[in-house]
Amino acid sequence: MTPHVGALTDAFDWYARGWRLFLLQPLMWVGLTLLFLVMALVINLVPLIGGLAFALCLPAFAAGFLHAADQAHRGNPILPMHLFKAFQVRENLNALLMLGLIPLAASLAGAILIALLLGGARGIGAITQSVEAAVGALVGGGLLLPLLSIGFFVLVVAALIYAIPLVWFHQASAKDALMGSLDASVRNILPLALFTAIYVVLSFIAAIPVGLGFLVLIPVVSGATYASYRQLWSDLVSDDGDD
Repeated sequence: MTPHVGALTDAFDWYARGWRLFLLQPLMWVGLTLLFLVMALVINLVPLIGGLAFALCLPAFAAGFLHAADQAHRGNPILPMHLFKAFQVRENLNALLMLGLIPLAASLAGAILIALLLGGARGIGAITQSVEAAVGALVGGGLLLPLLSIGFFVLVVAALIYAIPLVWFHQASAKDALMGSLDASVRNILPLALFTAIYVVLSFIAAIPVGLGFLVLIPVVSGATYASYRQLWSDLVSDDGDD
């Protein structure tokens, strides 16, 4: 599985394609997104294990959105059951649940680094008995933490953006899908960096009207991701039949 290399401006084209897919069936897309958000709320309300369960299931839900985008691309109607499509295919589901461990591992690593940074600042203050030294260390950590957060976010995006469609559409193993996604991300670092930057800007805009913009942004990003997958992995893509 060798991905193609796209141009920087392809990122704009992917979002344009995602927007066009959304416009084909906007009400169904919004309904699918509402269903997803309700499911996310319900699962996260479960004490102790809710957040963990949702994180593990997130790639499977993402596969459902990609499946819906694929159906829209083929001219088929989007149905609510598409959100749960990945949960019905055991072979794919197992690999998708494995992918769900990636953001959990990144979150755990981030928490450990934060604890080490904050603990190190306190230690410096205790050893030197200097408020200035402790404050300086905390400020340094404060500058480093956003960079670490961005780094983990980029790593998770690079690992999962194509791993999910490779598992769902091509039954790749979790390991092969991750390696393929990372390979594609490295080869296409510029268009994917722009793609991610556009998403960050759009997410801020979507959050302004009490978060209602995400009812549109989530489907559009799903369609844009699907469009980029079709372009970069065109050797694997076929329009014959339904996936």
